[in-house]
Amino acid sequence: MFHAAPLAGLELPESLQFHGFASQGYTWTSNNNFFGNSSDGGVFQPTEVAVNASWLPLNNLQLSGQLLFLNAGEGTGKLNLDYGLADYTLISDDTNRWGMRLGRVKNPSGFYNETRDVAFTRPSILLPQSIYPVYVRNLALSSDGLYVYGERRSDYGDFFFQSGIGYPLAVNNELKPAAFGTTQVPGSFESQPSYLSRLLYEWNGGRLRTAVTYFQTNWDYGVGAIPFEFLDSLRIEPWIFSLQYNAEDWGLTAEYTSRKVRAQSGSVINVQMQEGYYIQGTYRFSPAWEALIRYDVLYGDKNDKDGTKFAATDRLRRPAYSQFAKDLTVGLNWNINPQFSLRAEYHRVNGTAWLPFLDNPDPSINSQYWDMLLFLASYRF
Repeated sequence: MFHAAPLAGLELPESLQFHGFASQGYTWTSNNNFFGNSSDGGVFQPTEVAVNASWLPLNNLQLSGQLLFLNAGEGTGKLNLDYGLADYTLISDDTNRWGMRLGRVKNPSGFYNETRDVAFTRPSILLPQSIYPVYVRNLALSSDGLYVYGERRSDYGDFFFQSGIGYPLAVNNELKPAAFGTTQVPGSFESQPSYLSRLLYEWNGGRLRTAVTYFQTNWDYGVGAIPFEFLDSLRIEPWIFSLQYNAEDWGLTAEYTSRKVRAQSGSVINVQMQEGYYIQGTYRFSPAWEALIRYDVLYGDKNDKDGTKFAATDRLRRPAYSQFAKDLTVGLNWNINPQFSLRAEYHRVNGTAWLPFLDNPDPSINSQYWDMLLFLASYRF
C-alpha cells in the first residue's frame, strides 16, 4: 500500500491511500474445461489485476472503490467496478461500531466471499465450489444497494452483523445456464430487490469463528415486455453455516449450504433444494509454508443426489453426473515475503455440477472423473 504523493504541485489528502494486487495462474485439466480451454495442454488463466483507493473526507465517512480486471474463462477478460461505496459510521467507541454502506458493496456471505478475488486472503487458489461457485461468481459477488452493519466487542467474544437490500449484478451468461441448461433461449433476467444478512462471532481473537448467512436473490424473466413461456421469475435462497478453528500451526474450516431454487411460470411453481458442504484442514510447516487438504461436495438436488431422476427426464440429455460434484483437493502455499506468494493445487473430481457452462457448452460430452492442476503467482502492494 502507499499514500498518495503530490502531483504537479497539487497536495493530495493524507488519508487518500492506494492498494493493489496482481495474480497470474496456470490451469491444466485432464478432461473438461475450467478457466478456458484447459484440457488442451493447459491455459495461462486466471489473471487477476486490481487497483483500489480509499479516502476519509470526514472522520466518520470513508469513500472506497476498486477496479478489477479478471480473465478466467469464456465471458471474462473485462475491466469492471468490483466495488464502490460510501461507508458512514454512526457510532464508534471502544466496544461498539455501527454504520451503513451505500453503493456497490461486496456481499458478506460465508467466510470468504467479500475477499474472494484477493489471493492472499483465501486459503486456496480455487475456493470450495459448493459454497463459492465460479459459474455464478458475479451473481454472488456484490450488489448495488444499502447495507447496515454493527460490531460489538465483549468479554464473551466479538459479534459482527451485516444486513442489506440491493440489486445483484444480472449476468445472463451465468443465470441462463443455471436456469435452462443453455444460453440459447430468448429473453433476459432483470434483477429485483434482494436481501442478505450475516451474523459472525469470533472468540479469543479469531481462534474460533462461526457465522450464519441468509441470502435471497430475486429475478424476473421475459422477452421484452412479454413473459417467457417457461419462466416468469426465479428466486435463489441459500443459507450458509460456517465454522472455523485456528490453532497456532493448524486450522479446520467447514461450511454447509442449503440452497432453495424457486422457479415460477404462471401458477406453476417448481422448488428444488440444493445442498453443499466442505471440510478443510491447513497446516503451517513454518511462517512461509502452508499445506491444505479439502473435501468438497455439491448436489444439484438433495433429493436426487446421484442425478438419475434428473437424467431420465432432461430434454437436453445431460448425464446424471452433471448434478453432483465431489472434489478432493490438496495444495501448497509458499509466502516468499509479505508481498509475493506462490501456490500449487491438485483436484480430483467426480462429477461436473460446478463446471462453468461457457467453457463447456455441451454438458453431454463432459467426463465424470477428471483432474485439475493449478499454479498461481500473486503480488500485492
